[in-house]
Amino acid sequence: MELGARSEVCSAGPGSGDRDGSLKRTNSVLLAVLLFAVALANPLTASSTSAADLRSGQFLFQAGDSMDWAVRTFDDSAWSFDQPVTDDHWWCRIHVETVEFGLEESLHLRARMLGAWELYLDGRLIGRNGTVGTSKESEIPGAYTRAIPLDPLAWTKGHHVLAFRVSSFHAARISRYHGVAFVDLEADYLDEFPTTVLFMSLAGLLVFGSVFFLLLYGFAERRPAHLLLGLLCSAVATLLVLEFSKFFYHYPYYLHRTRLILISFDTMIIGILLPAFLLNYASIPGKRQILGFQALILATMLLVIGNFDRQCLFMQRETIGVSMAIVVWGLWKRRSGLVPVLLGLSACFAPMLFTGMRFADRWLFLGFVILVLLLVVQATRTVAERYRERQEALARAASLRYELLQKRIQPHFLMNSLATAISWIEENPSSGIQMLRTLARELEAFFRIGERPSIPATEELELCRLHAATMGYMLDRKIEFTVEVSDLGGSATLPPGILLTLVENAITHGSFGSTGGEIHIRQETIEETDGWRQCYEVTNPFSTSNTPCRPGGGQGLTYIRSRLEEAYGQDWALEVASADGIWATQIRFRSTHP
Repeated sequence: MELGARSEVCSAGPGSGDRDGSLKRTNSVLLAVLLFAVALANPLTASSTSAADLRSGQFLFQAGDSMDWAVRTFDDSAWSFDQPVTDDHWWCRIHVETVEFGLEESLHLRARMLGAWELYLDGRLIGRNGTVGTSKESEIPGAYTRAIPLDPLAWTKGHHVLAFRVSSFHAARISRYHGVAFVDLEADYLDEFPTTVLFMSLAGLLVFGSVFFLLLYGFAERRPAHLLLGLLCSAVATLLVLEFSKFFYHYPYYLHRTRLILISFDTMIIGILLPAFLLNYASIPGKRQILGFQALILATMLLVIGNFDRQCLFMQRETIGVSMAIVVWGLWKRRSGLVPVLLGLSACFAPMLFTGMRFADRWLFLGFVILVLLLVVQATRTVAERYRERQEALARAASLRYELLQKRIQPHFLMNSLATAISWIEENPSSGIQMLRTLARELEAFFRIGERPSIPATEELELCRLHAATMGYMLDRKIEFTVEVSDLGGSATLPPGILLTLVENAITHGSFGSTGGEIHIRQETIEETDGWRQCYEVTNPFSTSNTPCRPGGGQGLTYIRSRLEEAYGQDWALEVASADGIWATQIRFRSTHP
């Protein structure tokens, strides 16, 4: 094997496992970041400047301990190519031929092993990692990765033997030899440093995105998508730190298995969070069943596949495949905002087919980071759009509150009410006085709630009852007002004027006839897939010749939509239906309690 700037001697065992313009600018920036990241993630190998030519065989292994095994002339022909499984000492030897004399001073021998070890060149100790012991107590664990400088004067032309004396009392019974390589340390540093800095910087960006979306979920919009995206950013950032920390932190070898276990579990968590976010983002039904099946598959892989690298590789491929299926299904159903997600998944999917284990070590992280950054950009644009719509809704609601207030105190309404009261006083003084008292209480209740952003549902229903009573006097009809509730105590609130507007519409557009009719309000708390909801349904009689105004038209329904959007963003629903002479209007919105 010819020695270049970085050449492997042997490697075995598990490694470490105005929107269109804005969108174009965003995609251009992300494309530039992608190209820059690819350039750093695949640095060119530096050219060799070494004058030496080292040719080596394979490592040979033997359990036990004898200092004679360090000598060059020892006969190791009976040794095995397989690593020994032992809780005691073990040795490994490799024969190296120096064809040409002279080594670069920066040349090092880098070893990755689960154990404390001593390195011998032709029987002479040239380096150690920790302290080889005779028991767990006497052994001082070395680092998982250690580079030993090679003395150029020691490498004379001809045959040499490198021998490792190893004790692994702090390691589990797993593969303990993970590779040895001759490396030009300076070139190796220039190779790994840009990539490490890139991915650790991206991890910092993901932490920032995680904090942003978790705070958004906690204090602004409690949407499951925000929570899932925040957790996903945290999980991917954690995976980056776990994977690339080995380049700047030489941890003790007994922590290596713990690190691999954490990487496997973190990969499984990502395998659940990513499909969960996409299912929520694309509004795909059956979320719980799909996620339960996904968790079962990943858990099976975690338990059945023993090799850490293969665990992660299979879980990554399965997660990306499931995510691609979700996105394709969402696009087929014409769900919006999934094209950037498809681009991000493609950044993972394309190299996954061709790069094998290198995909798990580098391309996975690059693809996941690109995917998550695209999700963050898309979600941020969605949040900004919702904020703009909310501000517009606030402005509309303020205007509608003013108009609603005007309608309550406009001369036409007051004059008609007073004229009706006078007529009642002339015909039936007690009824006229009762109407005036009801009107006064209605106006008092209205002025008391008009400027508040939300009010208890009990106050709103009392206002509706007073208004129905007032209008019963004015229309000279008996308007029954009934309420059926399942839970209106404590913290049940809603924007003011919502139910009052529906009652007004029911009276204005309903058909009560000469004998009157009934307005019925039913309230219930219902559980939906994404949380608890308050549901209010207002029903009233109607006739086909006097059909109520449908959603989309009328000042009253416009006011309702604006108040709901102001209070709940897009997390509400308004539906109308009719059957058997009954008109029903239903409102559902998020509830803070079941």
